[in-house]
Amino acid sequence: MSGDDVVFSADPAGRIVAYIQTMAQLPAEPTWVLVGGLAVNARVRRVHRATNDIDTVSHDQFRLVEILSAGDADQLSAAKVQLHHPEVEVDVMESTEGAALPAEASDRAFALARRWAMATASPVRLRVVDGQDLISHATPQVASVPALVGLKCVSIPRRKNGSPAVSVGALSSGFAAQGPGLPGIWPLRSIARRGRQGAPQARPDTGGRPTLDEPGGSPCASHD
Repeated sequence: MSGDDVVFSADPAGRIVAYIQTMAQLPAEPTWVLVGGLAVNARVRRVHRATNDIDTVSHDQFRLVEILSAGDADQLSAAKVQLHHPEVEVDVMESTEGAALPAEASDRAFALARRWAMATASPVRLRVVDGQDLISHATPQVASVPALVGLKCVSIPRRKNGSPAVSVGALSSGFAAQGPGLPGIWPLRSIARRGRQGAPQARPDTGGRPTLDEPGGSPCASHD
């Protein structure tokens, strides 16, 4: 299994097949990139984590949602479409290129992370097999490993619940376990270790800020 050719075994519930079939049906234009749980699975080359939908970033969110909603589908919001053949939800985030960056720091970071995902994506052939039989395949553009970690870093703190350090550490552990051949892997073993150890602890000699060199230092922390 090469880095650009990933083979999944069909699951009993048929979810992996449904996701790959859906991606094969998505239009090439406007440009979109796979992010989220399925992108993580593609980059670690196995079903590392369950996912409930397909997450994408697009140069033209409005147009992509419009195209997806034109057929036998329900538009659930400005950024979400429920497809019915197969039954899959598709989330579409705006990539923000060409737009002014938000003034608020967390919004700005989230916008930049989405641009990063678009700029560093590469094609990955995804195949689903049942034994020796090829069931479905698609070749989406998939966000890079660093961009996926970056998106996690900026998205988790925006949620009401969840631990940023633990969540990012769990994600990084999945990448780090794949070995040195995975692009962008070099910083992730230390991130994974820090994430498992929990929230960062401040040190007096760093002005109350954690550092990446100490246990518990968070990759999401601010370092001037």
